[in-house]
Amino acid sequence: MRLWLGTLAFLALLAGLSAADNNGKHPVQQQPQGQEGHTQEHGELIKGGLVGGEEKGDHWGDRRKELRLVREINKDGKRVSDRISDIADGLTRDIFRPNAGLHDAETDKGRVVQNDGQGGQKFTLQQPPPIKLSAADKAALSVLGGDHELPTYEVILEVDKDQGRALMWSARYPPKKPDKKNPRYIIRQSPLGITVDGIDLGKGVKILAHDTTTEQLRYRTRGKHNQALSYYQEHRFRIEHVESKKEFFLLMRLYREGVAFRYAFNWKGGHTITREESSFRVPFKSIAWHFTRESNVPNDQGKFHYAGPWTSAPVELLADTQYLKEWQRPIGAIYGPPLLFDTRQTVLNQKRHEGSEFEELPPPSRRYQYIMLTEGALYDYTGFVFRAQPRLVFRTDFVVAEIAVPGQFMTPWRVAIFARDLNELVNQDMVTSLNPEPPKELFPHLHSRHIPRQGGLSKEDELPDFPSWIVPGRSVWRWWSSSTGDPLQELHMIKWAAELGFEYATIDIGWERWGKGVPGGESGPVIRTGKHKGTHVYGLEDDIEQDYFEAAPQRVSNTTLRLPVPPLYTNATNVTLTLTPDGLGKQVEDDYFIDWEREANRQYWEEGENRFVDPFHNPIHPALVADIDHGFGDVDFTDDAQVEENIPDDDSSAWLILKYLIEYAKAKRVRVIVWKDYRDVKTFDKNGRFWPLEEYLAKVAKVGASGVKIDYVLSEAQERVLFETEAARIAAQHKLTMTFHGTHKPTGEWRRFPNEMTREAIWGMEINKIKERARWVTPRHNAALPFTRFVVGHGDYTPFVMRASKRDPTTIVHQMALLVVFDSAIQTIAEHPLVLLDSSRPHYAILDVVKKIPTLWDETIVLPESQVGSLVAFARRKGDTWFLGIINGESGSQKIDSLALPFIDSHKEGWNATLISSKPEEIELKSGKNIVVGAVERREEPSFGENKLTEINLLGGDGFVGVFEPL
Repeated sequence: MRLWLGTLAFLALLAGLSAADNNGKHPVQQQPQGQEGHTQEHGELIKGGLVGGEEKGDHWGDRRKELRLVREINKDGKRVSDRISDIADGLTRDIFRPNAGLHDAETDKGRVVQNDGQGGQKFTLQQPPPIKLSAADKAALSVLGGDHELPTYEVILEVDKDQGRALMWSARYPPKKPDKKNPRYIIRQSPLGITVDGIDLGKGVKILAHDTTTEQLRYRTRGKHNQALSYYQEHRFRIEHVESKKEFFLLMRLYREGVAFRYAFNWKGGHTITREESSFRVPFKSIAWHFTRESNVPNDQGKFHYAGPWTSAPVELLADTQYLKEWQRPIGAIYGPPLLFDTRQTVLNQKRHEGSEFEELPPPSRRYQYIMLTEGALYDYTGFVFRAQPRLVFRTDFVVAEIAVPGQFMTPWRVAIFARDLNELVNQDMVTSLNPEPPKELFPHLHSRHIPRQGGLSKEDELPDFPSWIVPGRSVWRWWSSSTGDPLQELHMIKWAAELGFEYATIDIGWERWGKGVPGGESGPVIRTGKHKGTHVYGLEDDIEQDYFEAAPQRVSNTTLRLPVPPLYTNATNVTLTLTPDGLGKQVEDDYFIDWEREANRQYWEEGENRFVDPFHNPIHPALVADIDHGFGDVDFTDDAQVEENIPDDDSSAWLILKYLIEYAKAKRVRVIVWKDYRDVKTFDKNGRFWPLEEYLAKVAKVGASGVKIDYVLSEAQERVLFETEAARIAAQHKLTMTFHGTHKPTGEWRRFPNEMTREAIWGMEINKIKERARWVTPRHNAALPFTRFVVGHGDYTPFVMRASKRDPTTIVHQMALLVVFDSAIQTIAEHPLVLLDSSRPHYAILDVVKKIPTLWDETIVLPESQVGSLVAFARRKGDTWFLGIINGESGSQKIDSLALPFIDSHKEGWNATLISSKPEEIELKSGKNIVVGAVERREEPSFGENKLTEINLLGGDGFVGVFEPL
């Protein structure tokens, strides 16, 4: 969507950086966010571009100014916005209480403390007692199989005197023999520490005090299931850096799903963080799954900062020079979270030292097969990436050179998720549990329930549901198939959304340009309906709507529209216009096309051949029509006082038209989401107030939209993370949902702000739109996503493409199955609704089933046949109906001889089953070549009672969908 700043321009900007902008300490060095960039070990700037692939109009000077403002606000212990701080939520108050001293093994039950008298210290942290859950509790938590006890592992936190009294940690299986020297480690000994004001707080330290709290509660969640269990033991360590006498806190949480830790400070004034040593040393012989920026993706695709095709490699290769060269990764051994490690290939009982064997591993049912590393609760800090280092160490590293923080502060959580199988991995709630509860002033009824120690839940403990204005659903979206339309085209999108039963219509980039300019001549304003031609920013687009309008001219004719006209255009209070298939008031050549997206980006484009020039020097002033199917005759909007209320005069045309569209959508029971460029509303003042953002969201709420889609954030630098947090908070004040695009990975934010419905940060079907710039999405990538990116949160993948020219190399049923296995509270459908509603196309026979697929689930079971990157098999429940979704990640065919259905026995009367698969069909191309494609096959089983399916044949890139409704 954007142009990349040229190398020469970047070097010129880089040369102009001054250390004085950082109070004489270090030059502020920002990395090529579009390439997951960051500083090297000695602070050298990697060659590339600016943060997030930024270009003219959002240049380096803006970034420097924002960072200076953050530092100025924080220098007196403030933060950019106290309203979004963890301290304001009361999370940090208790951790700063004084501690009398270290507990010892006599009084600190369940933990072993060793002090060698020479500066070395070791804490052994073990799991708390098992939580007691009745059968009713488990049913309420929507869990099949599996227990709620913390798995058997322990964490070792130590000050290693042999490494300069360095702070280290590890996680291991408890040894059966205490004197065994080589226990089995899940995470081997790894460094901890953070550098603040030039002081490395990970070395030369002493643990002063330690205490523990245990929490067990459940809360409302969404996506994979509707309730979550949060059960953890939190250890607080008060630590002193001996030389500087600086004290800080290390917080460690032990969950049943894994371990998380963060650093906390109770200092005064403002401070600068430049480095972090937090590391994870993973098992050898693991298979690492990571996303990467391939060589065919140019730097100007900066919006895909946290997106790339997923691939796998032996973990030993991730820091290997040759591996990096093969992938052409100029950024070096840098990988964005999450990282997944499949440890099933780890060599068992291998001798580490001659004559000494490892401790025997636990049985498979109590052994961790998967480890995932990621981040939790990122709100007012800078996101991190992983740097692969020798000896299988992955160290957290920042995407910026400096972070400005106040004296009282906590970092986000650094997270290691442990899972015994893929079902446990997918169903983990650890990431959301690490986030604070929704603010009571915004969501007064949405709070968690504590689980009694003795177990058992009463009716009074039932969890409240999300507010009624937070509505999940499907959305039509014209941008993917045809770009943003004019008002008439977007009006029809709303109409088609209603026909499909979809809950939303998303109006993307460019709508704010509607009506800009002056009247188009004596005949009055111009609207372009009917067919149009033109070159889109991503290449020539199909005009799917051309046949629709040409086949039935009455859809745009015989309609008279009366609407107010702003003073900018005429002194009249209203005007009567007659709409015809040829336009309105002025004849326009057939090859004339206003590209709303390019026009919206106009101020950001460089001078030169790409400079957009309106051939008429007169942007269109669109008019609006009512629901046009057979012609409505006269439609009068001028009597609707609400339409004109509180609409500013300076840009009233676009907002007035939007108001009309929303009023029409409400009548159709369709909600409207509007797009906004981050760059237009990113500014904040010295008090941390994002005034442009506040004013914009207030205006969106006044015209009646249901949500906002903010795009082009393109970075997780501190000030942009702050922006996203404020955007979610302010949107909640106005009861608006929020979608983020061109943004970083999720870290559980939606638990705190449940109005965040989805975020991009994913290599999705948008890639197939820009096919000349990037390799298309592959089935293998799709088959990895449910076990990698979607584990940490929802993703706006924009699935379900039906045209073969756009969905290759996947089948129709594969695309349909994505709706079952991918998580997004609002599922934005890429395909044009006219294609979906076309009864002549092969998918039309299954459209009724597509309409039934929900976007949120009450229960999810990952079937054991699943393999990361190869096969996905999900059984998911909504109410009493079960859905089965399978996708083949291989380019070749696969066969499942027998697939057990664990839910069948839950309804003894039987099921009405609809099974959708592909069958091979040979077709002849124009070239005369015959190829085999997947034709849709639908089978009805009105009295299905078998507890398994047999002989499921999957073509390459194929899928399978089953719907089981109780009789």
